[in-house]
Amino acid sequence: MPLGSAQFPGPRWETNIGMSFSVAGVTREFNDPRTRQLTGFELPNGFGLAGNDDKPQSVIVDPNFSMPAFTEPSFNMMVIYEMHIGTFNNTFAGAVEKLDYLKDLGINVVEVLPITQNPLFSDHIPPDHDWGYDPVQLYAVKSKYGTPQEFKEFVKQCHHRQIAVIVDVVYNHLVENNLLKEFGGFTRPEIPGGIYLYGGDRANTGFGPRPDYGRPQVRQYIIDNALQLLREYGVDGCGSTIRLIFAPSVQHALQITKERNCFEKSTLPIATPTLSNRGRLPSPKICKALVTLRCKLAQLASNSTANGMTRWSTSCVTL
Repeated sequence: MPLGSAQFPGPRWETNIGMSFSVAGVTREFNDPRTRQLTGFELPNGFGLAGNDDKPQSVIVDPNFSMPAFTEPSFNMMVIYEMHIGTFNNTFAGAVEKLDYLKDLGINVVEVLPITQNPLFSDHIPPDHDWGYDPVQLYAVKSKYGTPQEFKEFVKQCHHRQIAVIVDVVYNHLVENNLLKEFGGFTRPEIPGGIYLYGGDRANTGFGPRPDYGRPQVRQYIIDNALQLLREYGVDGCGSTIRLIFAPSVQHALQITKERNCFEKSTLPIATPTLSNRGRLPSPKICKALVTLRCKLAQLASNSTANGMTRWSTSCVTL
């Protein structure tokens, strides 16, 4: 079973769930890392504000949704509008109300800033406002914007107006008080953040802890999230500005996209990595690379590989 997945005997929609793990005689409960929805992030006493660490609860949601077929515009014909749901019109449902305005402008693609769940911040006004780049995990939709079903309806309504949807994703870091930290109660001195997160020199990005790309189960967790957006939510692409540590080369880091045959092409045009200016490289050799990519991962919904994986075409440029 994949890392962070759970199986249940039958459909139980809108039900709060948790996972219990016992380590060294201590039993703790954790949220499902792949849950599509979380509760406990609502004002005035949501997760992130002092005294509310126990608030988040995972929710099982109905995955069924009818998404009509859609063909996105060719890459060189895209007119892209970058959209922050909160400042555009507050919620997914609110954004739908203004889609005709975008269509009349000539927009045929919206690039939605991250929609993942963020904690509340006491120094934000209001505390639940965030640009989206502080995820507590990768799968849950930000509750302030609406439910997973409402995001699917947003995508459906965009497609109805011949507008493709690209979603910005955040795969290089998590917020410090994320829900993957110490998952399962298992930690070691070399991985104090637990099985999902790097330890040592690679642990901190400056924005928050870094996922452990060296662990195949974590790479699968990230890949499956991109596939979820394309398959389950029907989006047409994922965009990312990535800052990563690659070892021993950039091509190794791209293995997370190759190893499950997600790309039609095996190589991508990328920036050349530069060595750290700290003067000494740890062993194994680590290259620090600042690689900025704008990737359009167009889903070819009608074309699947032999193993059932959806094939993507890729078009990436360095900025």
